[in-house]
Amino acid sequence: MSSHSQAEAREHLSDLIDRALAGEDVVITRDGRAVVEIKAVDDRLAETRNAAHEWLAAIRAANPRAAEWTARIREDRDEGY
Repeated sequence: MSSHSQAEAREHLSDLIDRALAGEDVVITRDGRAVVEIKAVDDRLAETRNAAHEWLAAIRAANPRAAEWTARIREDRDEGY
């Protein structure tokens, strides 16, 4: 794991991103304390998220009341229930 101050990160962000993409744990510090970790995005997570969105779209398309349920859930959420 490498640790870099906020000032170092500002100057070398591109390099730090490349290092994170290569698998290195990169931590940014502020006032000597670790505050941010730079990590590569896991492609499997993106694939899973896309598959879930496709599944939900298929459920909505197959159920005529899905739009009504979605609207009701959003109303309840916005009203604080």
